[in-house]
Amino acid sequence: MSYFSDDFIQRVRLASDIISLIGEDVTLKGQGDRHTGLCPFPDHTEKTPSFFVSSSKQVYHCFGCQKSGNIYTYLKELRGMNFVESVHYLARQARIDIPTSYEKKGQDVTGELFNLNEKACQFYQKKLFECSMDSPVWKYLNKRGYSKETIKKFRIGYAPKGKTLLRSLSGKEQNQAVHLGLLAKDQSGNGYDNFRNRLIFPIVSTRKQVIGFGARALDDSLPKYINSKESKVFYKGTSFYGLNESARYLRQKGFLIIVEGYTDFLSLWQEGFQNIVATLGTALTEDHAKLLKRYVDTVIVVFDGDDAGLKAAERSLPLLLLQSLEVKSILLPNKQDPDSFIKESGRESFEALLKKSKDLFFQILQRKQVELKTQGRSLIYLLEEMLPFLESTAKETLKVIYKQRTLDLFGSDKKSMERVLDKFLKNSSKTFSHQRRSSENSEKKTAIERFSLSKALEAERLLLVLCLDSQSFLDLFLKKSGMEVLKTKEIIAIFEKIETRYRQKPKDFDRILPDIMHELSDNFLLLKQSYPVLNGAKEEDKEKVFQDSLSFLKKRQISAKVHQVISEIKMDDQEDMKQLEKVFQLTKEKLRQKDFSN
Repeated sequence: MSYFSDDFIQRVRLASDIISLIGEDVTLKGQGDRHTGLCPFPDHTEKTPSFFVSSSKQVYHCFGCQKSGNIYTYLKELRGMNFVESVHYLARQARIDIPTSYEKKGQDVTGELFNLNEKACQFYQKKLFECSMDSPVWKYLNKRGYSKETIKKFRIGYAPKGKTLLRSLSGKEQNQAVHLGLLAKDQSGNGYDNFRNRLIFPIVSTRKQVIGFGARALDDSLPKYINSKESKVFYKGTSFYGLNESARYLRQKGFLIIVEGYTDFLSLWQEGFQNIVATLGTALTEDHAKLLKRYVDTVIVVFDGDDAGLKAAERSLPLLLLQSLEVKSILLPNKQDPDSFIKESGRESFEALLKKSKDLFFQILQRKQVELKTQGRSLIYLLEEMLPFLESTAKETLKVIYKQRTLDLFGSDKKSMERVLDKFLKNSSKTFSHQRRSSENSEKKTAIERFSLSKALEAERLLLVLCLDSQSFLDLFLKKSGMEVLKTKEIIAIFEKIETRYRQKPKDFDRILPDIMHELSDNFLLLKQSYPVLNGAKEEDKEKVFQDSLSFLKKRQISAKVHQVISEIKMDDQEDMKQLEKVFQLTKEKLRQKDFSN
């Protein structure tokens, strides 16, 4: 983050015109030093002007809502900019150079890239309004129901076919446009427009700078939606569509609506839902969540009602909980998206859904309960599935509520499972801050690297997971004398406990894991999550993993015995020893080819 001297901050403030700035949002009337108008803040609606602005003092005050401040506080309160962003924005507007000591290396190049994006944005806007109203692009916009006011406000444009943008740029600009993804080059090095015959959605930062573009095909081209490639000025993982316009409404409403696409955003905006942002066709990131926390404490996720939308909502929950956000969700009926729902059912129906929105954690918990019944899983599966959300919940009051609701499902086993869960969460909290500060590569380390049975063979761990998850696999393991092929003493000890309890009370399979949980590693419940192949896999796929793991251990056991026999034989004749080694190698090769799972 850059820091500015008091002199520089004052210089930027005095060079800025607060009348012009506020005049972008509301009509101001007056002469000289004193101007009045309706209050621009969304949470204060009025018919009689009570908002006053002083041009000489560069301050404002509303006698209705009592809001007051200077040009910096205005940008913070109404447009959601932080202080550094405000200084940069105003300095750029006043054409004041940022002191080099505060600038990042290459800032002059960055400024040129912003300027080029702005030039491209104006180009696309111009091309749109040059098209006749019966052209495909206007037919599409009219079909979507977008008003001209919305189209102009969000600077929607059109990229024609051919090399139209390319021809409008200079040589230097063309090279920069390739970096921005506006142009591309073929194998011969010849440039061409990256966006062709597409509707253009400019992506604008809260500093009002065009940072990138989204583009929708108007023909059968695939993919249907594409974005600018990431560049020095554009990163999808930190950007939202529409935040530049919606920021001023977020604090008024107290919550924010997240949707997945440009059309979802625009359709809801036109219906008056202005506390809204859209992701850019990418999964929500931790940086996204941190950005949202600057504006609100509550988020309502409104993704498509299909399976992909449900999974996207589920993936977003840990990231949002990590920032102490309360997360609610709306499940749209009939697998609709927000755009189709609002068009078919109207504003009031969507408003009703917002009022009935439910905590996303509880919705996921409910879906996992259904999976238990339909897929015949144990309650341990449910606990394993909910652990990432519990671990990520930074808000302690929420964590207590979520934990108790989850444990309530265990009935008589609730107390024993609570001890296990508390122990796990305590340990995870100790390492959690370190994990968050880790690099991206270290964050991607699998849970198995933290599992205390790290010396166990992977095949052993897979068998353990399968046998604790399914009674049929445990029966098969014992029937095939699986205990004989285990090598790691910790795994052997666990299986011995499992076998003892199972043979004593075979009808109480579901109680085995809760009974022995306190004797296992604190992070044991993360073991299954380390194997994505087992999560949601079909039974035949799990059976293959089981057979392959058992076969591997049996082959390994036989190979070890052969090697032991050879090492124990003392031979003086080197030729005989070579022959025996040859037999050993042939035996190993046959072991690799033979299936020992039966």
